[in-house]
Amino acid sequence: MTILYNLFRTPQEDSKKMENIKVTDGQWHVKIGKKWHMRSNFIFSILYEVAHPQDSIYVVDVTTDDGQKGEAFFKAGDLHNPKDFQTALNRTFRIGTLLCHFKQTELLHLVANLASEARKRAQSVTYRRRTIANAGRQDGTSLIFLSPTQILDLTTGSLIHPMDCPLIWLRGDLCQLRGPKLDLARHIQIPTGSLALQHFIEKAEGILNDNIGPAILAWSAMYGLNLYTKWIEELRHFNLPLLFGPPTAGKTLIAQCAAWLTGCSELHIASRCTLAFITSWLTTSSLPFVWDDPTSSDEVSQLAIDLGNGAVRGRANDETRKPLTGCLVTANFDMSAAYKYFSRLFVLKIEKTKHQKKTGDARRLEDAAREASSALPVVLSALNTVTAADVNKEVENLQSVLRMDIRILEGIALPMVLARMVLNAARRYDLMGAVLAYIKDILVPYYQECLTPADQEVTGAENLTLEDSAFADILRVCNLPHEDQVATIVSNSFVAVRADQVKAKKVREQVVKVGGKTNHSVRLRGKPKKCLYLPKKILSSEQWETLASAILKEAPTAHPAPPAEDQMEEGPQLATPATSPKPIAAPTTHPAPPAEDQMEEGPRLATLTTSLKPTAAFIPPTPQTDEEMEVSTPSVPDTSAGVPTCSAKASPCLPFPVRKSNSETETCFKCKRVGSKYLHWIGCDSCGKWYHRKCTNMTNKEYVSLNGDSTWHCVVCKPDS
Repeated sequence: MTILYNLFRTPQEDSKKMENIKVTDGQWHVKIGKKWHMRSNFIFSILYEVAHPQDSIYVVDVTTDDGQKGEAFFKAGDLHNPKDFQTALNRTFRIGTLLCHFKQTELLHLVANLASEARKRAQSVTYRRRTIANAGRQDGTSLIFLSPTQILDLTTGSLIHPMDCPLIWLRGDLCQLRGPKLDLARHIQIPTGSLALQHFIEKAEGILNDNIGPAILAWSAMYGLNLYTKWIEELRHFNLPLLFGPPTAGKTLIAQCAAWLTGCSELHIASRCTLAFITSWLTTSSLPFVWDDPTSSDEVSQLAIDLGNGAVRGRANDETRKPLTGCLVTANFDMSAAYKYFSRLFVLKIEKTKHQKKTGDARRLEDAAREASSALPVVLSALNTVTAADVNKEVENLQSVLRMDIRILEGIALPMVLARMVLNAARRYDLMGAVLAYIKDILVPYYQECLTPADQEVTGAENLTLEDSAFADILRVCNLPHEDQVATIVSNSFVAVRADQVKAKKVREQVVKVGGKTNHSVRLRGKPKKCLYLPKKILSSEQWETLASAILKEAPTAHPAPPAEDQMEEGPQLATPATSPKPIAAPTTHPAPPAEDQMEEGPRLATLTTSLKPTAAFIPPTPQTDEEMEVSTPSVPDTSAGVPTCSAKASPCLPFPVRKSNSETETCFKCKRVGSKYLHWIGCDSCGKWYHRKCTNMTNKEYVSLNGDSTWHCVVCKPDS
C-alpha cells in the first residue's frame, strides 16, 4: 500500500481524482473531459489484505452488472498492467467473465482509495492478514483450519467466522502461492455440540456389541491425531494406531466411522496407496485420515518409525518437512514381522463377534457418525487439556499388569486417557468399563503373546527344528500342482514358500518360533512375492533333501559311485538334460548318440566326475553360428592333457562333452522351460542336470569366476556342510 499512496501528493488530490470515477448500473465509469466512459462490467470493494513476503494480495468482493456476486483476489503487482489485473480476477472469480478497460493510473488511484476505505471500516487485526501454509492446526495459535470457511478455536471449543480470524486459507493453485489445496479440507456439521456424539455411541453399542471397547479406543486415537504435534512435544514420541483382525471382523466400519467423526470425506480414506503418497499428506496437513489395507507390514513399520520420531525421511535435495499428523491404519496381514516395532505402534486387535449382523446397520452407523462430527470442536477442546502427567499416571496403572517397554505402555495409556475425555464429553462414561475389560481380557494377553514369549523363543531358536506337522503342511504345498511357481531355494541356504499358500496359523507360529520369517519378499519368476522363509539350519538333513527334491519335482538323488576303468572304453554318451533326450544329428566322422532305450546299458559320462581331474562346472561354451551348430558334435577331451584354462571374457571350459545351448533342445531342470542359446547355463557335476544360472540364484559375477578347476553341485546333490 505504500507504493500506491506514494502516487498522491496530498489527500486533496486523492479526493479530486476519485471525483472522476463513479458507479453507474453496476459498472465503473471514468470522466474524460466532459464525457463519462465505461471501464468495467463489474464493481468491487476490498475486504482485506493478505501479507506475503513476495507480494501483497488483496481479497475483493465482486459484483457484476448482471447481479452475480463472489470473492476474488489479485496481487499488488497485477496493478501495473490492467490486463494482468483482469486475468487475476477472472482466474479466481469463475462465475462470469470480467472485463477491465482501466488505464494504469486510473486503476492505481481506484485501488488505493478503496484500500483506504477498507482500512477505516475494519480493525487493524482483521484487515491485514497472513495466509496459512498448511491445513489444520497453526503453529503458535489455538486455531485449527478445517476448511477456508470452518475455523476451530481450541480455547473456546467453537467455530469462529473467517472475517474475525487474522489468518486466511487461500488456494495456492489460484494465487500462485504455496498454500494448502482444497482436497485437504474437512467439513463438520453445524451447529456444533456433543448431543449427536452421544446418540452415535448409543447406536454403536448396539451394532458393534463386543467390539465397542476397541472402537472407542480407535475413535479416541483418531481424535488425538489432530493434536499430533502436541504429543510429540510433550511425550517425545508417538505410537501409530493400527486396527488388526481377520476379514469381516468390523475393522473397516470402525475406521470409516472414525473418519466421519473428524469431518473427513471419501477422499480421506486412502486404500492401496504408496508410502510416498501417504507421507505427502502427513507433511501438508495436521488433519488425520484413514489408511485402509496397506500393501505390507514393512510400509506400516516404516511409517510408524518416522512418526514415532517426529521426522520423515527424504532425499538430500528435498526441503526438510516434518510430519504434522498421523493416520488410523487397518490391516489383516501377518503381524509377526511387525512385532519388533510394537514400541511405535498401538495395535488394536479386533475379533469377530457372535452378534448377528443386520442389513443396513453399517449405513445407519456411518450416517450417525457424520452427524456426530458436530462434536469435533467440543472434543478437541477437551483433549487439548490432557497433559503428560495424565498419561504418566495411566502408565503406572498399566505397569502392574504389563511388564514391557515404557514406550509400549505410553502408546496404550494415551488412547486410554483420551477415551476417558471423549466418553465424558459424550456423557457416556459408563462405557469406560467396556474399554477396560477389552484391555484386560484381549489387548494385554495379545501383547504378552506377541512380545514376551516370542522374544524368548527367537533367542533360543538356534537349537530348534521345524516340527513334523508344520513340515508336512509345507511339503504338501510344494507337491501340489501349480501353474505359478510357489517355492524356490535361495542361495542353497533358504527355502521360500509363498505365504498365501500356507494359511494354517499354527504353521506360521511354528516357523517364527524356530527362527524363520513369514512375510519375507522373494522373487518368484521375476515377481516379488511374500513368502515363508525357512533357513536350512532349522531343517534336518532329511527334511532339507526332501523339500529341495519336491521343489525341483524330483526324488532325492544319491551320489553315484564312479564306474570301473574298463567301462569307460565302451563308448561315452552325451551329457544331456533329463527332460530333453533328443539326439543331435552328427557327421559320419563321429558316432551317433545311442537311442533313448539304450541309455541305461552303459554309464553316462556325467557320472564320471571322480575320474576326470580337474573337473569344472557345466557351462555351455559361447554360442556358435547355425552352420557351425549343424556340423559340430561335442567330443570327449583328452583328459591326460588336462583341461585348458579359459580367459576372463570367454565361458569356462568343460571337463567333458556337452551340447551347445539351443532353444529346441536345452530345458532347465528346475523351471522346465526351454532356454535360448544366449542364456547362461550350468550343470551339476554329480547328476548331470542342466539349470539356468538365474534358477540357481547364482550371480553373474560368480558365474564368470568359474574356471576349469571349479565344480558345482545342484541343491539335491550338494553335500551337507
